[in-house]
Amino acid sequence: MSIAISIISLFISLFAMLFNGFNTYRNWNRQRFKIRYEMKKVYFVENVGFYVKFLVINDSSEPITITGIKVNDKIADSRNLTITDGTKTKPSLETKAIPFEIGSFGAEEFYTYFYRNNENFSKGFVVELRTSRGVTTNHFKKRDNNFIEPIVNLLKY
Repeated sequence: MSIAISIISLFISLFAMLFNGFNTYRNWNRQRFKIRYEMKKVYFVENVGFYVKFLVINDSSEPITITGIKVNDKIADSRNLTITDGTKTKPSLETKAIPFEIGSFGAEEFYTYFYRNNENFSKGFVVELRTSRGVTTNHFKKRDNNFIEPIVNLLKY
């Protein structure tokens, strides 16, 4: 009888160990640093700078704070700047002040401004996104002719 109790206890403890391992892996997978981002549009101001519309998606269960953005080694202006004034029918467009937080499994679409010195965008864009949980770098190519537009197209908004 004591052998049967020992075997049953062994199976219960093995099951508990496997269950604990599964839960640990599932929690780690949900909380690990997973972020996706893309450049939606680039609006340039001739010989002055350019605005970039970003979409950042947090695919983890922990909030992430965006602490800095670089495009082609140009650092984003961290201030909240007004792009266009609002009217009764259209809200005003503004850049996002950095740093800002994106909640768990959340997304944020925003504009940022970059100063430039006659940058050539033909090689594409190297984007470095600095967050409270790590740094990611991606290379974006110019998708089509409408990807880079003059600022007047944004002001028509």
